[in-house]
Amino acid sequence: NLVRIEYIASSTENPNGCASFTLSTSSNSTIANIKVRTRQKAIGWSEKETLEEIKFNAPRHHMTQNRGVNAFDFETLTKRYFSNCKSVIAWGGETNIPVAYNTVFVCVQPKTGTYLTADEKKVLVNEILKPKTFPSTKIQIVDSDFIFLKINSNVYCNSNKSTLTKTEIMSLVKQNILNFCANGQKFNTSLKYSQLVSSIDKSEKSIDNNITTIELFKIISPKININGTYTI
Repeated sequence: NLVRIEYIASSTENPNGCASFTLSTSSNSTIANIKVRTRQKAIGWSEKETLEEIKFNAPRHHMTQNRGVNAFDFETLTKRYFSNCKSVIAWGGETNIPVAYNTVFVCVQPKTGTYLTADEKKVLVNEILKPKTFPSTKIQIVDSDFIFLKINSNVYCNSNKSTLTKTEIMSLVKQNILNFCANGQKFNTSLKYSQLVSSIDKSEKSIDNNITTIELFKIISPKININGTYTI
């Protein structure tokens, strides 16, 4: 059997966000004074899936049969067809607070940016999810509600084991912490304290041990002179 596949190739994620274009014409063209106006910024381009991602996503996509019935289906469809998705979680309205029957809530952690743009939400709902579910099903995209970590680490080093300065070791430790946290920034994942501590110790060969504490904090931007309720 011969399978022929046609697709558009791009410079991975680089085209995302492009909004300014000019019409390219030959010197003998009769076309002139034409302005190009974009309706929305370019979205949807991404890195190709790794072998591990294909092994993880392929059986789940097969289980959904390309239709959205339950929350698991909507998560799988979003991962499969929406390129700016690092992680996604979905839930039915019957478990939402307040209850909203016949509604599916979808929260996406984008690969680029903190939240999905209005255009990206429209594409996800109208072009990806809506055509694959019942006409009566309502789909609501929910922005993430962030709780941040403040990591305080006292690192103890043996100066005889390294030629690096204190500042250089601090820089290595900070970068290692950022990399460790970035790899675990997905829904339904836990920060494993023991692995974090071990990762800090491995930042540089002169580090003997560390004492690390973690605090949680939330950033709130209240509106001045307006009554409001904030949940922490």
